[in-house]
Amino acid sequence: MQSSPKLKPMDMEYFLTDMSDLLQAGIDLDHALGLLARRTKIGVCAKRLQEDIRKGTSTSTSMRQLGIAPVIVNFIQAGEYTGDLELSLRKTATFLQHKRIRREQVQKLLAYPILLAFLTLVVFYILASVVMPSFLKMYAALGLHLSSASADIFAISSTIGVMIPQVMFVLILLSVVVYFAREAVLSRVMRLLLKTRWIGSFIQVMVARRAFEVMSFLLSGGIDLLSACRVMADTNTAGMGMQWQEACHNLERGKTLSEALSNLPQMPPIVFDMMVLAEKTGDMEQGVFRLINYLQRAAERSIDRIIRYIEPVSTTLLGVMIGGATLQLMLPMMELVRRLS
Repeated sequence: MQSSPKLKPMDMEYFLTDMSDLLQAGIDLDHALGLLARRTKIGVCAKRLQEDIRKGTSTSTSMRQLGIAPVIVNFIQAGEYTGDLELSLRKTATFLQHKRIRREQVQKLLAYPILLAFLTLVVFYILASVVMPSFLKMYAALGLHLSSASADIFAISSTIGVMIPQVMFVLILLSVVVYFAREAVLSRVMRLLLKTRWIGSFIQVMVARRAFEVMSFLLSGGIDLLSACRVMADTNTAGMGMQWQEACHNLERGKTLSEALSNLPQMPPIVFDMMVLAEKTGDMEQGVFRLINYLQRAAERSIDRIIRYIEPVSTTLLGVMIGGATLQLMLPMMELVRRLS
């Protein structure tokens, strides 16, 4: 097996978009890959694909050998089955674009609270380890005894100065653990959060949107429902590989998709209702498309609601941080001025 070209998700998105555009312009696949091979970032991937295709290897098989994500390989394979590789490439690029936009939304959503928490720790650590010890030395140099209130403040500052490095070490350690074992950690966290009321509903909407986005793509590519569920099981779509495998078994036993998904805690109740409606009308592809539109709007409303909550909470935390730092600094200073006067 050849080594992976190590393309970033955004590079892969652009690569597939460029391939789709060239094919749509009437350029054959071999010539299109030759043109893309001249690019710096995607040149290695395009060159290897071109070499494999010239040897008679299919595009999806070559991508799989290059270590490209299984979900992309399955999308391309769906396009090969239907004979419309250009449409498959374009839809795959659109899928990657939507995934990138959602990732950027989450990053923007978490960036401000994380930055605020980091600055809070830094400010309190500087006060506790630099400023307050200087006041304490000043009291000792002047031969002044600390009042009970000042002694409590200095004791709290000393405790904060000791605890903050430990807290930061634990946070860094947890970040490393989550990074290297993120699938197991995220699945456990998701199971816990699904039991909560408001956060659980939000997670259900996000998971369902991601899952049915993939299903819609596969159905629109001419893949039957059972094969689409198998692809989703193989690629662990939305972190529900085992659930999609069970859904495949249920479909093979003659059950409908709505029945197969009815008991999944990751799915909101609206999924069951809209799947029942799609099964009654006989147009599963259109039913899944309508479901995605609903989930998309629901997700956007939920994200807007979270942002509205985050802003006042962050402002309150900022005010508490500033107030705490001010009290920690001003009370010993005022005590010192009063004692000197």
